[in-house]
Order: sequence, then structure tokens, then C-alpha cells
Amino acid sequence: MNLEILLPFKKIEYNNIKYITVPGEKGYFSIYQNHSNIIAIIGVGILKIKYDNNIFVNYEVNFGILKVCKNQIMISVNSLYKKNDT
Repeated sequence: MNLEILLPFKKIEYNNIKYITVPGEKGYFSIYQNHSNIIAIIGVGILKIKYDNNIFVNYEVNFGILKVCKNQIMISVNSLYKKNDT
């Protein structure tokens, strides 16, 4: 899967994503390969990205929108802060 994160003045792209875990309005949820199309609101919390090679990247996010369509994930947020990788 591919992930595109849109910030007010920057765009970040990730390829070869295994899955992501996102803070939703009512709790965390994950997006895997071949997920159905969805548009969701992102809450406050940790965005976890797992690559195909099992490396994680974590970001702190504050509210935004997520869109999934045909293994393409787009996230639009106002702020994004990198946390320690695990």
C-alpha cells in the first residue's frame, strides 16, 4: 500500500506499507491491504505505520481526515510529530 500524509505546507509519501493504525474518534483502528474504501475522522493520538519489512514509524497527530481507496491511503492533518521508532 501507499500512504500520503498532507500537511499545510508539506506532503510526505510512504511506499510498501503493511498496515497503519490510526486514532479515530472512538478509538484506534487499522487499515490493511485491500481494505474497503473509507473516509474517517482522525482524533488525537499516535499514528503507527508498519512497513513490509516490519519496521515501525510512529507519529503524534492532532485531528484530521483519512481516506482509503484502492490501497491508496491519504491522511490530511494540521500537525505531525515524529515519535521514537520501534
